[in-house]
Amino acid sequence: MTNFQMDVLRITRAADEAVAELVNAGTDEADVWTPALAGATWEKSLLVRRLDRFDGYYFIVSYLKNGIVSARFAVDAETTDIEEIGAIEKAGQYLPTFAEPSAVLARLAALTPDDTRLSGVRFQIRPELITVPSTPALGWKNCLESRSQLLPFYIVTVGDQPVYVRVDGEVFPALNNIADA
Repeated sequence: MTNFQMDVLRITRAADEAVAELVNAGTDEADVWTPALAGATWEKSLLVRRLDRFDGYYFIVSYLKNGIVSARFAVDAETTDIEEIGAIEKAGQYLPTFAEPSAVLARLAALTPDDTRLSGVRFQIRPELITVPSTPALGWKNCLESRSQLLPFYIVTVGDQPVYVRVDGEVFPALNNIADA
């Protein structure tokens, strides 16, 4: 077993323990988490690099209930501390799936230059210049474009420019510090 696989197991175990604690907590607290977590099963764990910390990483651990994503946890890769939780509030709801970065960039490349969705992009996106590795790196920092660790960015290149594709499909040519706003 590789170190990465062992890390995934360790992180998943920590998230599973947190799920059990939340579901089995006192009555009021358990009622909040039951729609998302009671009967939910682990789906996957994704490694995310902290762009604002040297050698900082965390995992996004996703849980499925009735075949849909019902909860996500941001779990520190070193300490296994749960840093953030996103979950549905009622049965029947779901959390959005993560967008496929190459598909998002291909749609952008098909837009005309005067389309408002390209207003923040300072260069032309040409399909032949889009470089998306088979497993694109995920990165995150607290910035104007994302204040939640559960909304990291795929970091892809267009030509020699990094482009940040947030997992919900929004595209940004740069990430702006909150203090600079």
